[in-house]
Amino acid sequence: MRPTLAVFDFDGTLTSFDSSLPFIVFARGSARVARSLMIRAPFFAADLAVAAVREAKTDQRVSVRGRWGQAAHERLIRADFRGMSRADFRELGRRFAEEALDPMIAPGALEQVAWHRSRGHECVLVTESIDCYTEPWGHRVGFRKVVATRIAFDSQGRVAGTFDGGPCWGHAKPVRLREVAGPLEDYNLVVYGNEPDDHALLSVADHPVPVRAGESWAEIGARAKAALGAAERSR
Repeated sequence: MRPTLAVFDFDGTLTSFDSSLPFIVFARGSARVARSLMIRAPFFAADLAVAAVREAKTDQRVSVRGRWGQAAHERLIRADFRGMSRADFRELGRRFAEEALDPMIAPGALEQVAWHRSRGHECVLVTESIDCYTEPWGHRVGFRKVVATRIAFDSQGRVAGTFDGGPCWGHAKPVRLREVAGPLEDYNLVVYGNEPDDHALLSVADHPVPVRAGESWAEIGARAKAALGAAERSR
């Protein structure tokens, strides 16, 4: 019998909204971030146009909003953190995870994580959000592994303003998951994610659990438990 691996997306799945901008505001202050947004508004508009063109030319099921959000996110990281030491950057992430992240979690979401853990299932968090806050938060709430977007540092150990290996997003998610878990075919794989940006991750699951807007975690959990129960009875 294959062991069960329960994989959860973060933003829009465990949380009700994206956590990236709240982290930047927490770390650098609302006034500084507002200035960054105003100064870079023309670049954000250009990023949106590029995202729309790329979406039209690809068969990957990801949203224009998701493509644009990644480009805008990288611009803000570069503007507000470039040159910061690794230690200071990670400390900001630790504080954000400890002080600000819990209220963003959708009601009932962590109960589903706990349900999997109580049955001996390994739980993994796979997210496009950056590792400085998702790693400490994920380990604290019971995820054995956290796969997240990594920030690149220069030779002096300072934030370079880019992502290390690209964002953990779209088709990169199952690739990164395989790096830490091994062949996914070795598991009874349960994936919780939101469409369309998690389509690639959901598509590799034995039991995909799409998280729909407006649906409670009691409803999401009931769907997942019913699917797993039916699979167990059919063995």
